[in-house]
Amino acid sequence: MNEIYNNSIDPDFEDELLPEYDFDYQKMKPNRFAVPSNQEMSKKMIIYSFVCSNKTYNECIERSLFGNNNAWPEQVRKGDYCILYNSSKHKILYLWKAVCDGRKDIEKNAWNGNYPYQVRVQKCTEEIYDISLDDLDTQARKQVTQGEKPIEGKDAEALLNLLFKNEKKQLETLLDLEKIKDEDKPLELFLDPENLKIEKDYRQEYPATFRCRDGHYVRSKAEKIIDDYFTEYKLFHMYEPHIVNLPERDRLIPDFKVYNKDHKEIYIEYWGMLDKPNYYQRMKRKQEIYKKHNLRCIDLYDRDIENIDFNLSEKLKKFKVL
Repeated sequence: MNEIYNNSIDPDFEDELLPEYDFDYQKMKPNRFAVPSNQEMSKKMIIYSFVCSNKTYNECIERSLFGNNNAWPEQVRKGDYCILYNSSKHKILYLWKAVCDGRKDIEKNAWNGNYPYQVRVQKCTEEIYDISLDDLDTQARKQVTQGEKPIEGKDAEALLNLLFKNEKKQLETLLDLEKIKDEDKPLELFLDPENLKIEKDYRQEYPATFRCRDGHYVRSKAEKIIDDYFTEYKLFHMYEPHIVNLPERDRLIPDFKVYNKDHKEIYIEYWGMLDKPNYYQRMKRKQEIYKKHNLRCIDLYDRDIENIDFNLSEKLKKFKVL
């Protein structure tokens, strides 16, 4: 993935990776996360810079994975912050957090296996922000474009202040996210008490025992059909991701998440037991939250599963996924 300037990559190699992409990066309004205080950054902040191009960017985002053909990503530790520099656009895209330690071959097939030293990341903001490389001073440019060595302490503080110079006042603290970012945390951290019992009862009654073609385990035959559809159509997808960028009582765990051609998140919910009062209550509550926060969600019902190739494809086209 990374075009670090001291590595040895065949210059023609990247033309074979993915189709040409021409991205229009959008500076959206800040969501609800922020730069840590100067004191916190000096003590805790470590930033790693990864480099991509237009041709490799899409796979980085779809897989939530950054990588390199040198071994330095093995230095990255869970909780470290990462930025992504697009050398084609001369744009710095921020801000991610590592959700695991860096290691070799997290996904062996990513980027055709040419960038095996990898780290799984998660966005710290709902949208992806960008800043031009020209907006940085010489020191920061060098740190961003060369990668390999972590940016720490005062240097990290200076870089983050530059990245967030326009948004800083509107954002909340990033370090507080650590208590809710990991997907292995208990449901209590994601759901308010009103919905917690319903959600726990649902998961206990319907454990994820159906194995899909890609290795996911889901809770019903219908969800298996949906997951296998994504695999068949080669669409990157996540099962039961946590949406944490919402007020506490509105946090959601959708059935599936995919990305559209504009790299926006599209959520998919399958509603299959509408005759059960608690399940129907759960559905209405989740639909209200999607509407309240203008989240893009596709609803699927039993009738959609009967001809999923047509029905789901048509719905995905409306959201520019296909």
